[in-house]
Amino acid sequence: MKRVFRWFRHCYERIKYGVSYRDAWNVDIWLADKLATCLENLDKNTISYPMQAEKLHSELCEILGRKYVPTEDELKMSSDKRNLKLYHEDLKTMIRLLREYDEDKCSMQNPFKFSLHWEFKDDPNHKGCSITNFVGTEEEKAETEKYREFEERKYEYRMKCFRDALKIVSLYLDHLWD
Repeated sequence: MKRVFRWFRHCYERIKYGVSYRDAWNVDIWLADKLATCLENLDKNTISYPMQAEKLHSELCEILGRKYVPTEDELKMSSDKRNLKLYHEDLKTMIRLLREYDEDKCSMQNPFKFSLHWEFKDDPNHKGCSITNFVGTEEEKAETEKYREFEERKYEYRMKCFRDALKIVSLYLDHLWD
């Protein structure tokens, strides 16, 4: 019964305020998801671009550690077409970086398995059982260590994507309109 009440409360708050108490549980994931959804809508429906699109694109490239050099095809385009193309590329970059932050949607998926098992024993000092240690073969322990190391690299990658996305969004903040 409590679950039903909480679900109605969640729906009511979402309708009335646009957010609910559940959104605060993972506000960073919520923010990245909502911002990426808004940017996808803007990318799909925009017919304009910022006046300094080329300058903003070169600053975006600097944030990502690249250097912007226009291609021959871009130089042949009219200024309007080139700026609109760069603006759409930048929106797609922001969307990709924000989507990479979500652990479930991240392109880095762990190929290793967490294969150790818990060993339990009866503990007279506590009610029920207590966990003593991980058990498994040496291969399982090595696989689990690789899994843990990969998860650490994945976390650092996701954090870098989120930081870069927020830098780029702050760069474009005055220009995200249609």
